[in-house]
Amino acid sequence: MEITKPGNTKLGSIKEDGETSQAPGIEQQKPPKNRAGISKKKAKIEGKGPSNSRRKAFITLSYIVIAYVVCWTPFQFVFDVSLAKPEAISGDLYTAMFWLAYINSGLNPFMYAFSSADFRGAAVRMIKCRFCKP
Repeated sequence: MEITKPGNTKLGSIKEDGETSQAPGIEQQKPPKNRAGISKKKAKIEGKGPSNSRRKAFITLSYIVIAYVVCWTPFQFVFDVSLAKPEAISGDLYTAMFWLAYINSGLNPFMYAFSSADFRGAAVRMIKCRFCKP
């Protein structure tokens, strides 16, 4: 069976065993390459594709959102209860939940930084250099 394109230009043929033969002068299409010159398929295998960076961003943002919910929900609950019934919440509990909410602001830079592989590697090298040498 021969494959032709409009105008009866022969593109190639399919042999009986399923193999295809290419017509002379027509090259096979190569997979598209990204900016780094790596094909999308190879980049996906190596973990350098756009889906990998999206996955990393999703994981980082998931940690940020979970930390936000864990730190702010108790304060919001205590705050709402203290508005409705002030005598039900002790001052110490209110203060502890207040500071838990503020701790979230201190956690964010560390969570963003430690989600970067480059930062983690640099931090580990710095700690090993500082504490392992006498």
